[in-house]
Amino acid sequence: MRTTFRALLFAAVATVALSAPALAQTTFDQGVAAYDRGDFAAALATFRSLAEQGDPVAQYNLGNMYDRGTGVPENDAEALKWYRLAADQNYSSAELNLGLLYYEGRGVPRNLDEAVKWYRRAADKGVAEALFNLGAMYANGEGVPRSYVDSYKWLTLSINRGNAAAGELRDLVGNMLTQAEIAEGERLAAEWMPVPLPVRPQGSVADGANAYSQGDLAAALRIWRPLAEQGDAIAQSALGLMYDNGEGVPENDVEAVRWYRLAAEQGSPAARFNLALMYDDGTGDARSVAEAVHWYRLAAEQGVAEAQFNLGSKYFNGEGVPQNTVEAYKWITLAGQRGVRVATNSLELLRSKMTPAQIAEGDKKVAAWKPADAAPAAGPTATGPQTSTADVSPAPRAGETFRDCADCPQMVAIPAGQFMMGSPATEDGHYGDEGQRQVTVPAFAAGMYEVTYEQYDACVSAGACAEVQDAGSGRGARPVAYVSWNEAVAYAGWLSVKTGKTYRLLSEAEWEYAARAGTTTPFSTGATISPAQANYNATNGYAGGPTGEWRRLTLPVGSFPPNAFGLYDMHGNVAEWVEDAYNDSLYNAPVDGSAYTLGGERVFRGGSWEQGPHVARSAHRASTYPTDRGKILGFRLARAP
Repeated sequence: MRTTFRALLFAAVATVALSAPALAQTTFDQGVAAYDRGDFAAALATFRSLAEQGDPVAQYNLGNMYDRGTGVPENDAEALKWYRLAADQNYSSAELNLGLLYYEGRGVPRNLDEAVKWYRRAADKGVAEALFNLGAMYANGEGVPRSYVDSYKWLTLSINRGNAAAGELRDLVGNMLTQAEIAEGERLAAEWMPVPLPVRPQGSVADGANAYSQGDLAAALRIWRPLAEQGDAIAQSALGLMYDNGEGVPENDVEAVRWYRLAAEQGSPAARFNLALMYDDGTGDARSVAEAVHWYRLAAEQGVAEAQFNLGSKYFNGEGVPQNTVEAYKWITLAGQRGVRVATNSLELLRSKMTPAQIAEGDKKVAAWKPADAAPAAGPTATGPQTSTADVSPAPRAGETFRDCADCPQMVAIPAGQFMMGSPATEDGHYGDEGQRQVTVPAFAAGMYEVTYEQYDACVSAGACAEVQDAGSGRGARPVAYVSWNEAVAYAGWLSVKTGKTYRLLSEAEWEYAARAGTTTPFSTGATISPAQANYNATNGYAGGPTGEWRRLTLPVGSFPPNAFGLYDMHGNVAEWVEDAYNDSLYNAPVDGSAYTLGGERVFRGGSWEQGPHVARSAHRASTYPTDRGKILGFRLARAP
């Protein structure tokens, strides 16, 4: 939950940061707060006002909301309109997205010349994704005469700006060049200089956000730090986020807590929520459930949906507060009304444990609730609950494993990173819906194994999950199968309420990132795979690889070696549901690691014991309806680290 909210926080800062100086500060703050708490209608009204006044960041964000269908129906024509207005003011992110719309023919007839034009404008400013796209178009001769030398130049520049995924394409291009031509491409890259960015007055929160959006983290830090030291709550919250994520500065949880607290005490809902998470996880300070509950409550009262869910979970479990199912019902209901998906299934469990009178009382509390103003607040009183030694529990670091309860899946902390999602057209078994796209994935935790019958049956025994069959394959430590997407989500909801943590399905991007574990080959095992490495139908080999036994049933989880992230059975055994709705092009999918949720069918990944090796590839995608069950369908879970 933390990762998702923090991404929204920075989107909000970047959105409103270049507001017209004459705009009232209360309007500015209300727009940020509305976006932070997921009130997209209110945020949209503020951002539209700013966009209509000519603010390029607001115009870009408004285009992005129409592009993604956030707070408004998805509308490519409106996205194109607002992106163009921002691009005409040299806003590089808008130039990149405008190029994508022209390339894909969304909101406008497909026009490769226009795509090249806008990619080039963004590339000239040093935008890594635009540099990559321009290099790909030169390699393919799309909108420009094919030139492998020019392609090599732009791909080299993209790599130099941190886009490691460009390396694979550059290697392919390099194979088409002589050594002299490679040297020429490297010379052109070395001589290239970005065009100067538009000159703006320096020193405001707006300038810091503009620098951040342009990828100049050093400048953002240089601008925001003095403003934070002068008491600006938005700058303090942004500075805390940079220390929290290690952006532009070494990661420092103690500094993150310090800046979050300063902003939280001034009423920042985002800082209050993030501070609660820090205390809940024990990062930056000793774990303190009392502090976590205090800040969750303040953020929840302001309407932060994730804080409402976490506060409800605390009441359900009696953690930091007396156990109270009516209060739990109130807060989790409010979270569900604000779009927290897992709340729906959690409420079903809650209702099963409440009397009709308690439910009626909870509904009355929900109806009476109104969001509070962002009033300054002090920390918990000295007479409140104090931290004990047992409360101290540091958050897991990348590669560490943990388990939140005896019945819970064992989890592995997965590091943040970038990767090229999808597969090249040259990959054996490549499908048209696997078009490649660079994706940035925040840190998260993934199940070390697929969820087993033993773990799922604990949910059945608790009355929160539907029974599922095993068709004679055995239960216990074998992966649960015959489970629908809806039932997998219900299990995640049950665990979330049980533990007070947020469990969910992996997004499709998270799943492929975790399956690849740093590799760019069809499998995490390399260019091919063998039946000694995974449970799949090995009657036929992959790309000249070995054939072997078809076992015709699932095997206990962990029967084969793990990948480099420490995850087992990412290829084969059972296919794994992910959060995303299916769409037939990864070019339309999010690039921030989040799930694509517009559509009916849901995606499953990884292949199974019944299918051949082509389906077990890291990039292979398949889908069916969320109510469907099948002998090959199982899942694994994700959780915030």
